Amino acid sequence: MTTEKNKFRKHSLAVDIGNSTLSFGLFSAGSLRRQWHIPQEQAAGQKQLQRLLSAHVCAIQAQVCAVTICSVAPKAEKLVMAVCRRLFAGVPVNRFGIEIPVPLKNNYRPPESLGKDRLANAVAAKFLYALPAIIIDAGTALTIDAVSAQGEFIGGIIFPGMETCARALTERAALLPRVAVRSVARVTGRSTAQGIASGIGNGFVFLVDGLVGALLKELRLTRATVIATGGHARFLQRRSQTIQIFNNNLTLQGIEKTRLATMKLARAKARGI
Repeated sequence: MTTEKNKFRKHSLAVDIGNSTLSFGLFSAGSLRRQWHIPQEQAAGQKQLQRLLSAHVCAIQAQVCAVTICSVAPKAEKLVMAVCRRLFAGVPVNRFGIEIPVPLKNNYRPPESLGKDRLANAVAAKFLYALPAIIIDAGTALTIDAVSAQGEFIGGIIFPGMETCARALTERAALLPRVAVRSVARVTGRSTAQGIASGIGNGFVFLVDGLVGALLKELRLTRATVIATGGHARFLQRRSQTIQIFNNNLTLQGIEKTRLATMKLARAKARGI
């Protein structure tokens, strides 16, 4: 319920806590106005994180009415919760999927084992795009998830991400150099560096297209909206034959859509609907 103190607050803050990055989205009237990212190594303690976050929100700090946190990293979650409660005193700081229920049926087993970021992506797809949908999140892990025509989370695929594979290769093979994820014109590498770049870059494009096709076939779908998000989503989308939409704010949008759905339900209950 809106209090007298919060009546003139018009912004909400969505926080996506990943394995390596903290992502923040500032929303107003349901639209994303601004987003920024903080690497976790730069925010190892409360003082560091508070200083970095304050630099982004100092001008509108008093106008924030709610903070919603979605996390797959419990240690970082505690840190972010503590800093947000200090910065936004008197403002509700809630967790996605806990204080803020998810407006989507989850068919994963067990349901609580599904990453909150994957659920947030599914919520965003449900509210923003034509269903059924397939969502590719290319981060530390590569996940490919399916949302049914009825807006239910069906299930998905988990694979090591592009940087994770590149790093593991050099850590386990002493003579192989570290190569940045990049595009190569030829599939056949003419040097060790080109071979690794082709294996990671081209390999993941073929992997994504192949798995999307396999999902469509297994789920007996003749069509689906295929959306890519995450750190390497643009790289994949530019080369993929199956990815239709690039949306690097999908998780943040899913967090905010969930908060708004919860508010709508609470208002309906208050009116006895």
